[in-house]
Amino acid sequence: MPRGTYIRTEQIREKMRQTHKRLGIKPPSQKGKIILKARTGEYKLCPICGKSFYVQLNVIKAGLGKYCSVNCTDKSKKKERIKRICVICGKEFSVREKYLSRGKNYGTYCSNDCANKNKERHFSHQGLMNLRRQHIGRKNHQWKGGLTPLIKRIRDLSEYKEWRHKVFVRGEFTCVECHKVGGKLNAHHTKAFIKIIRQNNIQGILEAQTCKELWHINNGVTLCKPCHDLTKGHR
Repeated sequence: MPRGTYIRTEQIREKMRQTHKRLGIKPPSQKGKIILKARTGEYKLCPICGKSFYVQLNVIKAGLGKYCSVNCTDKSKKKERIKRICVICGKEFSVREKYLSRGKNYGTYCSNDCANKNKERHFSHQGLMNLRRQHIGRKNHQWKGGLTPLIKRIRDLSEYKEWRHKVFVRGEFTCVECHKVGGKLNAHHTKAFIKIIRQNNIQGILEAQTCKELWHINNGVTLCKPCHDLTKGHR
């Protein structure tokens, strides 16, 4: 066949379409062709740089697309920050305006370290103990009428844990009966715990905290668990 340009008739084009469809080949007219879809979004102006940009409809419905780029988004966040001075170290820092309405402690300290230093400065050990006493018993918002037994509540006090630790330290963490060092240890009352409560007529937590006999270190000895189990029922 001589070289040249041939005009394809509609009949030849139809045969080519059927052949391409049978072989699964895209028609030559659609190879590399970009199909443009109709835009459903809108153009907006960036409030930071004033640049016009296009936003898709699904992005608008999600409440996004306010800024044209990530840089403008970061600038908008920096714009909302307010400069403050730390009351502990005097360092200048920035905080978002929305955090200031959450409470008086927000935007007061530059870091957690400064916040912890402020607690240590305002509350001594005795001050923390007094603060805890204000939320014990009926004064606590989770009070349910005294469902927990009194003895268990006394054993959960920080005074009891401190007394127990002092007994262990004085006894060098050694059982006075079998002289075993370490392991599961118990602080044993030489005078029964329940006897002290009954003799001093302790009816609540505040009375237990102020009872000196209950927290006297000489009323305790260190025993291992097997030796302590032997003392039960023989007081």
